Amino acid sequence: MVWRAGRPQAKWLRSIIGLAGKLSLSVARDELCAAAAEFDKLRRRRNDLLRGQPASTDDGAQQLIRGHFLQVETIDEAAVAFRECNNRLVALWSLL
Repeated sequence: MVWRAGRPQAKWLRSIIGLAGKLSLSVARDELCAAAAEFDKLRRRRNDLLRGQPASTDDGAQQLIRGHFLQVETIDEAAVAFRECNNRLVALWSLL
């Protein structure tokens, strides 16, 4: 995992990883590290979606494009993945 200084999400993830080391339960610690890694992956996916540009398809419909057309299903799947990851992190946070 690559951390970039000066980015709020990266700082937050570093603090989560630091707190994970203080957990006595290795299963919870491993789960927290996995959830933080998933959040980092989703953060990049979010950035890709947010940087999508509006474009017209061949039939005149409007869609976002970022190297390829972004389907509504892709955006919906990202939203579900974010919600699930957030729920995991909130549940694990309660163990700290």
